[in-house]
Formats: sequence, C-alpha cells, structure tokens
Amino acid sequence: MHVENDPEDEELVRRFAHGDVDAFALLVGRYQGAAYRFFLRMTGRGPDAEDLAQETFVRVYESLSGLEDPRRFRSWFWAIASNLVRDHHKYRQHRRHLSIEGDIDLDRDLMEPGSTPAAELASRIQSALQELDDPRRLVLTLREYHGLSYEEIAETAGCSVGAVRWRLHSARRQLRARLSDLIE
Repeated sequence: MHVENDPEDEELVRRFAHGDVDAFALLVGRYQGAAYRFFLRMTGRGPDAEDLAQETFVRVYESLSGLEDPRRFRSWFWAIASNLVRDHHKYRQHRRHLSIEGDIDLDRDLMEPGSTPAAELASRIQSALQELDDPRRLVLTLREYHGLSYEEIAETAGCSVGAVRWRLHSARRQLRARLSDLIE
C-alpha cells in the first residue's frame, strides 16, 4: 500500500522507462513485503520466499521497460511471481524424486514448546494452505492476502474469471474441511 501523496504504479513505471531508477526503488518498497508473504504462503519456507521475491524483482527490473500498458503493472507483477513459484514447485518435485533422503525441511518445524495459540493457529492455516494444489493456493493467496480482483487473478493465472471463482470456492471449501475443528 502507498500513502496518498505517493505516485501510482503507472506513474512509477513511466518514470522508470524514462531512466528514473528511484521510481523502481519505490515499486520495490511498495511490493517487497507482499511478494515475500505471497511466496511464504505458496512455498511454506522463508529462505525460498526470500529467494523468489528477489528473483521476481530482478525479472521485473529486466523487463519493466518493455511493459506495454503501465496500468497493468500490478497483474503483470503477480504473473511474474506466479510463474516463478510454479517453476519452483516443478523444480522441487523433480528434486524430490531424485533425493534419497526426501525433501527434509528443517525450516518448517511447526511448533516449538511454549508457542502461543496464535502461532499454533497460524501454523495450522499455513499447513492447510500447503495441502491445497497450486492453482487453488494461488487464487486464494492472491485474493485473500493480496486483494487482487477476480479479473486480475484471471490475468495473472492465465485462466478465465469463471475458473478463478471455481478455484477460490473449492479452495475455501477444502480449507474449511481441513480446519473444521477450529471453526465452531
């Protein structure tokens, strides 16, 4: 989010296209936290989220001057992020098949002794999110955590608005079922 006096994304994209590198820094500042949280929800791993967020900004920087319609920056940005996480999941699937030890992830140790109820709840929700397939987790994350419209999600995910609505409905239903003991 940006404050009232900050320029819109569209203006920052135009300024960057004309050589204003500070405009890109403002875009990074605006989207950095959201990108990290997106990748954390999609991968469940902090180090992966950091790497993917950084790679997203590298790709945005390299391609931004070629963006034809600066008004579409937001959905274009999330499309790059979505493609990166999709590639990441494919790589991890491939690596998992090649690994003798499996994909042991020490960063995902769920709870330490003495954790708070809020931390336990957050952990349960994160675990339930990870159980969703990639298309459902993607639309749910973009809608609920990043506030994208159905149209923006459709453009980002490369599907119809109807498919977005169906995936979102299905994801919510699956989460409710997985967290039913908490919803009473």
